[in-house]
Amino acid sequence: MIKLFNLFIIFLSINLYSQENCNNGIDDDGDGEIDLNDSDCACSSSSIISLIPNPSFELYTACPTFYSLPDNDQLSLAIPWIQATNATSDYHNTCGYVAPAITTLGLNTFPDGNAAAGIRFSNNWKEYLGTTLPTPLITGTSYQLKFNVASFLFTGQLVYSNNNINSFEPINITLYGCANGSNLPIATFDSPNLVDPTWEVIGNVLYQPNQIWSELNLNFTPAFNVSAIMIGAPPELLPPNYDEPLNRPYFVLDNLILSTSSSFGVNIIQSGSFCNNNLILTANPTITLLPNASYQWYYNGICNYWSYKFNLFARCFRRIHN
Repeated sequence: MIKLFNLFIIFLSINLYSQENCNNGIDDDGDGEIDLNDSDCACSSSSIISLIPNPSFELYTACPTFYSLPDNDQLSLAIPWIQATNATSDYHNTCGYVAPAITTLGLNTFPDGNAAAGIRFSNNWKEYLGTTLPTPLITGTSYQLKFNVASFLFTGQLVYSNNNINSFEPINITLYGCANGSNLPIATFDSPNLVDPTWEVIGNVLYQPNQIWSELNLNFTPAFNVSAIMIGAPPELLPPNYDEPLNRPYFVLDNLILSTSSSFGVNIIQSGSFCNNNLILTANPTITLLPNASYQWYYNGICNYWSYKFNLFARCFRRIHN
């Protein structure tokens, strides 16, 4: 009788948990992990190697001690990045200096590692990150730049101005390219292509300023072989509020992954806003899918529609009541 009872318990325990179903939002196998967060559902794909050296600014010759000054380029500590124009782009690393506003807003939990770079967007003072590429980008090839960005308004010495940047107009974060890899830096406080025609706009992505970390995807196909790049403000005139002396816009960038578009698989493009009841997410595959392929949406690795909706609602609520 005892043997029969033990067999029943074993049979019951086996059937309580089954193999993990990777698209139902349930911990089927009882190991505390759900859907894509379970190792049983791990995708057989490798991480993308960025064509930009030191994409997260983790490599450095010394820790930053302050924000950059005209005679003290701190960004160049994160080799091989440099201050690409006369305007002073900054280097932030938890081993040394991090701007007070970044800490105040909790943005110092950087998306990838312990470092990031910062640039100001204002008319007549546009800051850029620049670097030479180890291998040129090839004419006619489709590329994608995926990166994280957050923004805020500051007063003097990068102190948070206590005003929210979310109401500022959307802005094109712009990528410039040059065939001459040694043509850095450029002597200007404006956009590089306005003073040197060898620098051309090769792509941009529209960004709604926000005080939380976001991820953007910039897609482009260069019309020439690109040996050096800059990223920063667009060449066009910025809206007037971008020049307010006590509310200066500042953008923090991290994890700049540049590769061929086919390396990324599927891009997710957002249009509209949940708060305005017109949010649309569009999946755009950059690789050829099998016939009759279908999509499955996840939020933070979990197939849970209502969790996704709740998090959007919470974000909308915070935006309205801030």
